[in-house]
Amino acid sequence: MGSDALVDAAFHTDAGYIGAGQISSLGRADRVPGGYRVSGSFHFGSGSREAAWFLGTVVEYVDGKPNLGPEGVPVIKYAFTARENVRLKRNWDVMGLAATASYDFDYPEHFLPSDFVEEP
Repeated sequence: MGSDALVDAAFHTDAGYIGAGQISSLGRADRVPGGYRVSGSFHFGSGSREAAWFLGTVVEYVDGKPNLGPEGVPVIKYAFTARENVRLKRNWDVMGLAATASYDFDYPEHFLPSDFVEEP
C-alpha cells in the first residue's frame, strides 16, 4: 500500500511524518475525475493533535451509490489526507488519558487524488 505520490507527500518533507487514523468509523468517498470527494466523521484518532497526516476509512461511491464488490458488499478504502483538510473536535479529556493528544476528527468534504485513496 502507498502510491509513490502519497509516500513522497507524507515522508519527503521537512515536517516529518506523524500520523493518526481511525478504521472503524466509515466516511464517504465519491469517485470523481482524477480522484475522490471525501467526507466523514471519525472517532478517537490517537495522537491526532500532533499528526500531520490522517487516515479515515471510507465507503467508495460511484454515481451517488455505494460501489459494491464481487460479494455484494460496499467497497471500503483508506483515505489519506493532510492535516489542513481535517477538523479536530478536541473532545477527549478523560481522566488518566489526558496526554494521548487524541480527538475525534472530521473530514470536511474535500478532493483527494486517486493516489491518496487506496484499498486496505
